[in-house]
Amino acid sequence: MEKRESVFARSFAIVRKQFSTLWVAAVWPFIGVALCYIAIGIYLRFSEAQSRPNPLNLWQSMSGLGKLGILAAFVVSTALPQGLATAGVVNFVWKYLENGIATLGDAFSTVARNLMQLVILSVCIGGVVEFGSIFIIPGFAAMIFTAFVIPVLVIEHSGPMGAIKRSFALAAANVAGVVGLILTSIVLGTFMMIGALIVFFILASVHLPWLGNLLAFWTCIILAESLTQMMVATMLAHLYIDARRRHEAAAPVISPS
Repeated sequence: MEKRESVFARSFAIVRKQFSTLWVAAVWPFIGVALCYIAIGIYLRFSEAQSRPNPLNLWQSMSGLGKLGILAAFVVSTALPQGLATAGVVNFVWKYLENGIATLGDAFSTVARNLMQLVILSVCIGGVVEFGSIFIIPGFAAMIFTAFVIPVLVIEHSGPMGAIKRSFALAAANVAGVVGLILTSIVLGTFMMIGALIVFFILASVHLPWLGNLLAFWTCIILAESLTQMMVATMLAHLYIDARRRHEAAAPVISPS
């Protein structure tokens, strides 16, 4: 019996062949978030040119609603681009494996078609994972059992609740594979972010103007996050396909009476 290649090997093969398309499918949400932060940075630079408030004092002076808004903005800006990038990359990989060909339009069309559901699911799941991570185990469990929500949504055209239930079933049948993917994403993301920060500090050492530093910082962050998400989403697509096939093969066959 021929040995099947690992998820990582199969994912790397597709990334190598379709790198530019996969990267564009993954990078655009991070560019959007970065542009928002850059705009905020420029606004604060010119609106508070005379006074530089201490961030700690500013946080303490905020009302409870203001602090909640900051936390909500953080969740949205971290979870939403990951969800949108994952949807586009997963659908592209699915189409490529099914038909032998896929285009960037396949990635963008699935995001456009499921935009509202992707926004809601990405933000809600991201919030649960990030706040659950404060206690470590609940956050990690949420990451495991919601891993397949977006693939199910965009490939099986399921509703949000159906996608969550289906993800639980698929993940429960392949916990080891999902845990391996999560650990891989953490290690890969950490190394990519460290590399991005090293590059930024090298660029900052040449004494760029403040706007140059701001643009250099976000360029490095965009590259690190998009490349990480591209690879992780490609691996997720393969893991989903494997889990789906095993789940369907294990389903009982009901013979006609």
